[in-house]
Amino acid sequence: MVSWVTVGGVIGMMLTLFGLPAARSDKVNYQEATGHVFTTIFHKYSERVRPYNHNKDPLGISVILSLVQINDLDLDTQELDITLDLSITWTDSRLTWFFDTVDYIEVNQSSVWTPDVTFLDTTSGADVLINPRYMVVLRNGRIIWYRRIRTRLQCEVNQTASTQECSIRMGSKQFPDTELVFTEGTCTSDSKLTDVNWEIVSVNNTMNISTISLPTPLAFRNGKMSMAQCDLSVEVKKPTRMPSVASELQSEGESESFVSGASCRLSFELVVLVSALLGVINSV
Repeated sequence: MVSWVTVGGVIGMMLTLFGLPAARSDKVNYQEATGHVFTTIFHKYSERVRPYNHNKDPLGISVILSLVQINDLDLDTQELDITLDLSITWTDSRLTWFFDTVDYIEVNQSSVWTPDVTFLDTTSGADVLINPRYMVVLRNGRIIWYRRIRTRLQCEVNQTASTQECSIRMGSKQFPDTELVFTEGTCTSDSKLTDVNWEIVSVNNTMNISTISLPTPLAFRNGKMSMAQCDLSVEVKKPTRMPSVASELQSEGESESFVSGASCRLSFELVVLVSALLGVINSV
């Protein structure tokens, strides 16, 4: 009778002989296919040239804007300091392949052309807080570019209102709508996006897409600029601030000086009164 130990050993040997080499082979084949994809799609590719569609249509840009934090809302300067996540997606038909074993690749950001989507109402340069080195490229040439950005934007406020309406506008200052357009976009925010002074009351989840005049007219380009706009309502709170240690010490010092001054004045008045009484007694 064959023991189960012997059967288990035979099965283990078969798995070792036939299973592991197959796994290694699949891994090697995937690495080879990935390398072949890189070699194929980046052959004669230039990141300095904007991708053009074969049917002469403008390049379509999809945007997802997610509000992360309101850092400041200055009612005097009418500026909104905000941190947000920006995800931009577009298709570069030059970066496509037909290998079923590779669905996507991750490429260095500097190797791919990127659109110049900027904030139109910014009052200072945007600070990129999170900027992953690699971008995702899908098999159909779809590119996903993610960044976390902090910037200051103009926001016309009403000094007497408790709720302010602000807009975040994005566009390309280089390409008109005949070459680059926003096709779709969404605005989102965290439900816990609050702090001591400001709170987002509502966000228009459907991004408003329209066209406006080019901010910088170019002689060799005509048309208007495609613009994507995200509207939000911000409630300004008036928190009860706790007195600081310095203010408490200052108030204590003022009270002590008041008490000492009062006691000094009282002592002086007593001395004058006693002196007057002694003068009266001596005269009698």
